[in-house]
Amino acid sequence: MGILQQNTFNMSINWKLIFTDNDLQRITVLKNLLEANGIPAQIINKIDSSYPSIGSAELYADGSRLDAALELIKKAEGEE
Repeated sequence: MGILQQNTFNMSINWKLIFTDNDLQRITVLKNLLEANGIPAQIINKIDSSYPSIGSAELYADGSRLDAALELIKKAEGEE
């Protein structure tokens, strides 16, 4: 019998949706950027596994660090 991974989505954090895209790799890079700068982040993947053009991935960040998270994403996306 296999071991189930426990969901690591920390519900004690006030998560805010900050970015949505249908490119999971792009969302993952942004999540890693936020975490490298001390901002907790999580991805919810709503991309259809059979039809990848349907759905999107959502990036959530700690609401108490929302301004810093948005600023980092703007810089990463070249929107300064």
